[in-house]
Amino acid sequence: MTVFQRVGLFTALVLLALTWSGAISATAATPTPTPAPTTATPTTIPTPTPTSTLKAPRPPDINAKGNVDVAIFVERIEQLDMATGWFDAFFTVGMRCPWDCTWDEFSVVNGKVSSVTQIPTGDTRKLWSVEARMFFTPELHDYPFDAQQLPIKIEHADVDARLVTFEPLLALSGLEQGMNVSGWSITGWDMSSGVHDYLDRDEFSQIVFNTLVDRNTMSSSFSVLLPALTMTLIALASLLLRDPRDQFRAGGTALLGMLLFWVGISNTIDQTAYITLLDKFMAVIYATIALVLLTAVIGELAIQRFEKGKLPAGETSSQRQLLHKWSIIGVPTFFAIAMLGVWLAH
Repeated sequence: MTVFQRVGLFTALVLLALTWSGAISATAATPTPTPAPTTATPTTIPTPTPTSTLKAPRPPDINAKGNVDVAIFVERIEQLDMATGWFDAFFTVGMRCPWDCTWDEFSVVNGKVSSVTQIPTGDTRKLWSVEARMFFTPELHDYPFDAQQLPIKIEHADVDARLVTFEPLLALSGLEQGMNVSGWSITGWDMSSGVHDYLDRDEFSQIVFNTLVDRNTMSSSFSVLLPALTMTLIALASLLLRDPRDQFRAGGTALLGMLLFWVGISNTIDQTAYITLLDKFMAVIYATIALVLLTAVIGELAIQRFEKGKLPAGETSSQRQLLHKWSIIGVPTFFAIAMLGVWLAH
C-alpha cells in the first residue's frame, strides 16, 4: 500500500468518525416530545324517548283503515235478571268492511258469546247470527217503575280508532216485530257509535245498540205495592180497636209481614249504593206502622198506671179516648201526606 493510499484511508476513517459523533450529539440534543395528558371523554348514554305508560303503541297497519258499517238486529231477549244484571240476547250482526273481515277480529265488550254462525251473503257483506249473555248495570232509582237500557257493545279487538271507525246502519237495524220481554214493555231502541278510552290502551271505536224497556206498571203495582199497602192498611185498621193489646198484636203482625216481604223483594234486584223509590215508600210504611205500635204502647201504659192506682178511672178513660181519637185521625193523615210527598218529589 502506497503512502497516498494510506493517507486517503486514514482521512476517510476520520471523516466517518466525525460524522458518526455528530449524529449521536444531535440525537441527544433533540428532546423527545412528551405526549400530552389524555383527558377522558365522558360517555353519554342516549336517553330513550319517554313513552306513555298508559298508552300502548299503535298496532301495525293491517290494511284495515277505514269505516266499518254495522247493522244490529235483535231477534229476542230472554231471562232478564235484575238481581245480577244480565240477559240472554239473540241477534244478527251485519258488517261492511274495507277488508275481508272475520268475526274473530271483533269483541262483544259487555258480553260472553256462546255461539256464532256466519250467514252466507254472496257479496262483500258479512252476516253473523250471535247468541250471547250480556251484562249491564241496572238503573234502579225509579224502582219499581224503572226503565232500563239493555246494551250490546261491539268493538275491534286489536285495532284502535285511528284505523277502524264504526258507523251505524240505522236503516238495517232494529228489533224483531212482536218481540217481548217478560214483565217489561219494550218502548224502542237506539244505536250509536262512540269512542271507548282505555287507560292502558288507545281509544277504540265502539258501536252500541240499546233495547229500551219499561217495567210493566200494572205488574209492578200488584207484585210490589199491593202487598205493602195491604200490610199498612191492616196496621191502620188496628187503630179502631179499643184494646191496646189487640192493636199491638195487629200492628206487630203487619210489621212482621212487611219484613218478610222486604226480604223477598231484596232478592230480586241488585244491591244499590243509592235510595230507590221503593226504599222511600217503605220508609213511610215503616214509620206508619211504628206510630201504630207507639199509640198501642201509650194506651197500655195508661191502663197499667190505672191498675196500679196512679190514675183515677175517669182520667184514664179520658186519656185513652183522646189518644184513640187523635191516633185514628193523625196516623192515616201522616201516611197519606208522606206518600204523596214522596211521589211528588220523585
